[in-house]
Amino acid sequence: MHARFAALALILLFVSACGPATPVTPGASGSAPAGTLAATTTASPATTTASPATTTAGVAPTDTAPPASPINWSELDVCTLLDEQTVKEITGETEVGFTTDGGSQGVNGGDCFWGATRAGVPAYVEITVGNSNGNLLGLNFQGQTCSESPVAGVGTAALGGTCPPPPQRKVYLVAIEPGVRLTVLVNEPKRPLDPDDLAAYVNQVLKEIKSKV
Repeated sequence: MHARFAALALILLFVSACGPATPVTPGASGSAPAGTLAATTTASPATTTASPATTTAGVAPTDTAPPASPINWSELDVCTLLDEQTVKEITGETEVGFTTDGGSQGVNGGDCFWGATRAGVPAYVEITVGNSNGNLLGLNFQGQTCSESPVAGVGTAALGGTCPPPPQRKVYLVAIEPGVRLTVLVNEPKRPLDPDDLAAYVNQVLKEIKSKV
């Protein structure tokens, strides 16, 4: 009995020396209690997608009209587009006669050469017709530099040129209309002649072409 009291006294003495036990409060250290998910807030960044400004530049309207069918020039006698009297007026050589070389024609075009019948007279008129692709180009002659300028009031568009000698003076007018290209070339005219002087003749020939093809 005395030994049991002595053991109890020792236990009480030990407890009083250590102090009472301190209960642990869950979460006191800032950690989430076991089994509890920490609240997480993820801020979704504001995303703004700006629609790019779209500007469509004005586009020139496209000509949707079907292109004119190419003219079949093989049935046109190009020499009939001028006559001798007209050739005399153009060249100023009224005292001599002119005749043709018979001309030539094919599917894509033709030409006719009107030359003087008197030897030593250099004047002549050459007329050429063909299909036009819309480009207006002048003429080139070897060894000659020609001055060119537009001529108003002839066909859809026209370009005239003057080529001084040497070797011989040349004057020409090139005109285009839808599907048609016409050139009138005058060599060594006796009278003063400029491309503008050929305008009326070329317009008349264009009318003749329309009536024959």
